[in-house]
Amino acid sequence: MALDAATGDEVARSGQELRGYEMPDACGETEVCLAYRLPGADEVSFGHLRLEGDVLQVVEGRPIASGDEGDPAGTSGEESEGEVEDLPEVDVERDWETGEERIEGWRGDEVVWSVSVDEAGLRSGPDDAGVLGLSQQVGRVYLHDAFYGTEPLNNEPESFPLDEHVLLALDREDGAELWRREGASLCATVGDDAPVVVVCSGEGELRSNGFDDTSAEADDVVLSGLGVADGEQVWSHEITAEDWTALHGELPIALDLEQSLVVVDGERMVVDLAAGDLAPAADAVVTEGFACSWAVPWDVPANPEDGSERRTDRFWFPCDARGGQAEVPTQEGIDTFAKTIGEARVVVGPEVVAAYPD
Repeated sequence: MALDAATGDEVARSGQELRGYEMPDACGETEVCLAYRLPGADEVSFGHLRLEGDVLQVVEGRPIASGDEGDPAGTSGEESEGEVEDLPEVDVERDWETGEERIEGWRGDEVVWSVSVDEAGLRSGPDDAGVLGLSQQVGRVYLHDAFYGTEPLNNEPESFPLDEHVLLALDREDGAELWRREGASLCATVGDDAPVVVVCSGEGELRSNGFDDTSAEADDVVLSGLGVADGEQVWSHEITAEDWTALHGELPIALDLEQSLVVVDGERMVVDLAAGDLAPAADAVVTEGFACSWAVPWDVPANPEDGSERRTDRFWFPCDARGGQAEVPTQEGIDTFAKTIGEARVVVGPEVVAAYPD
């Protein structure tokens, strides 16, 4: 469906059923580019929507003169403000023939440093692949948090002993090891420049099917704040295995750099990253609000065969601590979620599409 960006009125709709894989982006002069999957198709298609009267036509490929080749749709290629100096972007590369896996720092198309996961003692053998974990770049530090094991088959969960797991912190500039923490894993999201990261640790294991079904089966579970630069513990709270499991669910992300959303004794709480103080999430003052993700299942032929439910790319929208769509609280929040379309800035969520003046 196409809406007038100024009024929100419907102006056209497509007769072709499809599921979007990612949020559409304006491209060309009047077209919208997107990745999508047609009913019954196993492959993602890349194309654009073209307005013809009151009908949206689905056309494969990008429109002519839709921008410089290689630039993502809707971007100018310019660096955004607020980037952390000129630090390399970190990625993990795996040679599927030899099993070799390396953490690499990239500047443009050049690898400026490379660390072997085997030499760093992160896995037991070359046949193991990263199945679970959420690595993150925080300021000048890259945190590698991958649980290695065999690829899950038939959606069957696999066990990952915590005493074999290592959370590794590397300097993004040169790949040098800054610190490591055995038996600990990142368990809450923090801002890109946060001084403290939130980890969970305990005696036992995590179980996961490699998709959305992850649970902690552990004793003496602790939620801790570690200094990003040195890995030193700043604060800690005792939690349960059920609390840790809940952190693998669809938990909203606090957008403030000073706070993060966690679960303690079954209740959603906001933790002050610097001091570790807890407050009920429903009562907490989170200036920039929360972010939630929303994805739609794909109904494709492969799903019943392997038992998994593939989903679209995650679409982010402003929400409250319970996950319901909310008003964008500040101009910074609009900058986080909105796409500029004509003279309006549009925020899309599962319940409401809202437009703000540019």
